[in-house]
Amino acid sequence: MSSVGLISIPVELLVNVASNLDGEDFRNFRLVNKRLAAISLHQIAKNGISLLNTAGDLKQLQKILTCTEIARNVKQLKFLHSEWPMAFSRREWETHPLFVAGNDRGQDVLPDEADKAFEAYSLFENTERKRIHSEDVDRLKSILISLPNLQSLFICHMQHCVWKPSLNTRYNNLIKRIWMSPYLGDDISPGLVFLLLALGSDFPNINKLEINGSLNPEFMVETFFKPTDIKPLALLTQIRVLHVDSFRVIQNENSIIKFLEAFPNVSNASIKFQGWGPAISIIGTVKWTNIGDLQLSGLWTSEEEIFQTFQNHHKTLKSFTLRSSALTEGSWRSLFTRIRGLNSGVQVIGEGELYGRTRRETLNLHLPTISTSLVKFIEDHTVDWPF
Repeated sequence: MSSVGLISIPVELLVNVASNLDGEDFRNFRLVNKRLAAISLHQIAKNGISLLNTAGDLKQLQKILTCTEIARNVKQLKFLHSEWPMAFSRREWETHPLFVAGNDRGQDVLPDEADKAFEAYSLFENTERKRIHSEDVDRLKSILISLPNLQSLFICHMQHCVWKPSLNTRYNNLIKRIWMSPYLGDDISPGLVFLLLALGSDFPNINKLEINGSLNPEFMVETFFKPTDIKPLALLTQIRVLHVDSFRVIQNENSIIKFLEAFPNVSNASIKFQGWGPAISIIGTVKWTNIGDLQLSGLWTSEEEIFQTFQNHHKTLKSFTLRSSALTEGSWRSLFTRIRGLNSGVQVIGEGELYGRTRRETLNLHLPTISTSLVKFIEDHTVDWPF
C-alpha cells in the first residue's frame, strides 16, 4: 500500500500495527510519512512507554530510543517485572503448569508449530538465565539517560498483563511465541531493586515513583544497605511523589522505615500496608520536611503511633488521609481529638472502615456524609464527637 493509501486508515488501526513492531520496524514505520510519525509521537506522549523486564525488551527499547524525536517525547516509563519458568527439556516445557499452548490452540497443534515454539522458548530461557545483573542495570541506566523529559516511573507485575493481555501487545506476542506465561505473583521487590539501582540520584527530572505490587522491604534493605557487588542505593532526593501499594508489614517495621527514609524530599505520599497484624513503630519515626499530602492505608498500630506521624508533619501538611486501618491501643475518638487540639489547619480525612478495639469504637466511613462528619469535627472545636 502506498503512503497515500494510508491516509484513509483509522488511527486506532495504525496504532495497533505500530504496537506490534519491533524496534527497527517501528523506526521505519515512522519514516513512511508525516501522519505515521505524528501518530507515533502522540501515542508515546499520551501513554508513556512500557518496558518488560526481559533482556530482549531492554535491547528493543534501546533501539527505539536511538530516535531522539521519540525519546524526548517520553514522560512516563512503565516497568513490568516478573520471573519466568526455567524448563530445561522439551518434556518440562510441555508439562509445565504455565505452559499456555493448550489455552488457545486446542489439541490440533501442528508438530512444526510446537517445534518452533520450543525453539523460541529455549532461546528466551537461555538468554534470561545468562543475564548479568550489573550489566542490565547499566543498560537500564542508559535508557533513562536517553529520556531527557522523563518525569514519572511506574512499576508493576506482569500479572496485570496476564489477566488482560491486550494491555501490552509485546507481552501478548511474547507468550504466543514461547507458549509460556510468567509466574503468577505480585512481588515486585527484585524489579524495584533493579529500577532504583539504575535510577540512583542522577536524574533530577524524574520526580514521581509509583510502586504497584507487593513490596518486601527486607529484600530491599538487604540490597541497599548491606555490602553487595553493586553500588548501594543513594538517597532519591529527586522523588517528590511516592506511591507504594503495598508494603509487607509483618516483622518488617525497621525495613519499611529505612526504605521510606531514602526519599527525604517527598511532598505527596500514598502508602498502603498489607498483612493484618499489629505493628510497632511502623512509620512514626519517619520525617519528611516537605510533605503536603499524606495518605496511609492498611495500618494496624496504636493511637500514639498515628498521632506521632501526624505531629511530625502537621506544620507542612495540607491533607492527611487514613484509610481502612485499625487500632491496637487507644481510640479513634482520642486520636482525632488530639489531632484537633493541634489547631494545624490540616484537612483530615477518614475513609473505609477504621477498626477500633471494640465493635462500638469502629468507624464505618464508607458513606460520604459520615466521612464529612469527621472533617467537621476536626475543623470546628464546638462540634461534639459525632460517632
